[in-house]
Amino acid sequence: MQPRIIDLGSFTINGYGLMIGLAIPLCYWLVSREARRSGLKTLDENLIFLFFWLAGVCYLGAKLAFMIAYPDDLRTLYDAGGFGAVLREGFVFYGSLVLGIPVTWYAMRRYRVPFGRGIDTVSYVLPLGHAFGRLGCFLAGCCHGCRTDVGWAVTFPPETMGLPGAPLHPVQLYEAAGNLLIFVFLWWSVRPRYRFPGQVLLTYLLLYAVLRLVTETFRGDGNPVYVGGATHHQAGAPPTGLTQAQIISIIAIVVGAPLLWNRLRATAHRLG
Repeated sequence: MQPRIIDLGSFTINGYGLMIGLAIPLCYWLVSREARRSGLKTLDENLIFLFFWLAGVCYLGAKLAFMIAYPDDLRTLYDAGGFGAVLREGFVFYGSLVLGIPVTWYAMRRYRVPFGRGIDTVSYVLPLGHAFGRLGCFLAGCCHGCRTDVGWAVTFPPETMGLPGAPLHPVQLYEAAGNLLIFVFLWWSVRPRYRFPGQVLLTYLLLYAVLRLVTETFRGDGNPVYVGGATHHQAGAPPTGLTQAQIISIIAIVVGAPLLWNRLRATAHRLG
């Protein structure tokens, strides 16, 4: 693991930044390709502006969620590196979704893109971008797993974030692999059998909720426990109850699964 891929004094490229830098053009190309295939000319023509919207809003949402969920870590970041460290580090993925979806609706309305088809076209690549992000987390050592003695445990060097020197579950790689599988399923299974606007987004949210519900049990970075936690979550220990992310995942499953099932049944009847 290398938090810094290139370090030439004042010029530094971090592993996390490199992964995001690779993800953005790849996701942009795939969305543009799919927009043209789907006949969404206005989306393709305004995609660069939409990506700026998404990048800014997802950053803001993930940062605000971190500030709310991790006030102690926020203070630690500020004490260690000042305002710059707060801007660079500390994000919560679900925060980007909570803020990103309504703002994307507004942006697509502004550019006269049909929201259902437009959000689905973007949603195909969300798990792919997230997979690259988790690889960046792995390189940085953040969002790390709990202590373990399994044969594939990883030990982070001192210069990384998180818990250097302890054998940990590589939970970042678990989630990256899961997100890649979700992307493959959406692109090669859902995409050729597309039935209704919103199908891709709903399917993605459900599959990611299941994935996060599982991977959260291997996290050891102190995610806030909201339900059933008998003790304060210690770094390196698995959660003692249901975490914030697991609560959100359960809500997403309970709400989204019946909605997706009913829509798929309705379209099946209409097509049959």
